[in-house]
Amino acid sequence: PSTITVGQSATVSWTTTNASGCSASWGQSVLATGSITVQPSSTTTYGLTCTGPGGSVTASKTLTVTAAPTPTPPTATTQAATSITTSGFRAHGAIVANGTPTTGYFEWGTSATLTSSFQTTASDMGAGTSAVALAFDLTTLSCASTYYYRAVALPQGGTAVRGTILSVATLTCPTPTPPTA
Repeated sequence: PSTITVGQSATVSWTTTNASGCSASWGQSVLATGSITVQPSSTTTYGLTCTGPGGSVTASKTLTVTAAPTPTPPTATTQAATSITTSGFRAHGAIVANGTPTTGYFEWGTSATLTSSFQTTASDMGAGTSAVALAFDLTTLSCASTYYYRAVALPQGGTAVRGTILSVATLTCPTPTPPTA
């Protein structure tokens, strides 16, 4: 190939006729026919000068090295809560890992901006390119209270991607039953 990505290798090959000796730009004497496997970190020109009865000839080949493609970050989508009770709810979301091993979890709390929040246990979301459902039951909460939550995708070795913050209100506190005589 004439172009590779950083981290890949390529084979530089050559064939000559009537050469009595060759020297390579990488500082070696080489045979008239051969190859070398290289893994340059930047664009590099490989040259070969061969001599024989008719004189000398030089040839070169440039191997272009491009940067590795930037991986597509995962996405986190926060979805509406279900199973709302006086003391909790089920948070829902969806995570698309986009090819990078990713975990998903929820941030939640009583602050509308979630600047002060709690985090649920993380779940493995895989590394696929399709949405994977994420759900978590939040329990032992206060009745008649508003809570905020959002789905979060955390790619391996990357930065967390946060979904939209949604709100949910737990149900009204039960009316105490007066004692009977």
